[in-house]
Amino acid sequence: MKTLGSRIREARGRKGLRQKDVAAQLGVRDATISQWETNREKPGRERLLALAALLDTTADDLAREPIVNHKDGIFLPPTDSIVPQTEAALANVAEQHFQQMPQNVPVMGTAAAGAEGEFVLNGEISEYVRRPPGIANAPQVFAIWVTGSSMYPRFAEGELAFVHPGRRPTPGDDVLIELNPTADGSRPAFIKRLVKRTADALVVEQFNPPSQITFALTTVAAVFRILSVTDLLGI
Repeated sequence: MKTLGSRIREARGRKGLRQKDVAAQLGVRDATISQWETNREKPGRERLLALAALLDTTADDLAREPIVNHKDGIFLPPTDSIVPQTEAALANVAEQHFQQMPQNVPVMGTAAAGAEGEFVLNGEISEYVRRPPGIANAPQVFAIWVTGSSMYPRFAEGELAFVHPGRRPTPGDDVLIELNPTADGSRPAFIKRLVKRTADALVVEQFNPPSQITFALTTVAAVFRILSVTDLLGI
């Protein structure tokens, strides 16, 4: 069975490019291309689109996500197909089939900060992205670009995550954790998977490297649920 990595390798071969040639064009390390082609890592949304353009193909052809049904003016996967499991796959679908959706979901600005996947929410809107059908009537939703690889393979760096402040997260959900503001007003944040909530703590896990992290509830300003691909597609 062909994988994203094998299709990238085949497309690169058809173009007669070496891994270092592709890396130079995309501004990444040679090892990154090798990791993509061996499925140890996956390119994020922007990288995948740039890669497809460089190799004279499309993100859809590389990801091969089936989109064949049409309902109420929106393209959706067939109910008996495999639903895309990553936001990168959703982005590929959106790029080709959701152009009719309004481009009004705000993306909150972030900056990389430190260890364990920490980043900073700067409180500013950096751009607006298209609204998938499953959140057509959810005005509170916002999005963030994932930084770091602490949640890989669930989230790769550069993927887009949609956050719904109105849906209470439960154990097993991926969450955006916002800590209390620091002295300079910045807001440290993390993307993790919720394990449990106790009377005085929030227990979460990350995947890369695997570990559990505990936050005292007194340090947590808010916990938001990150929507799954099925939430976003409305299926």
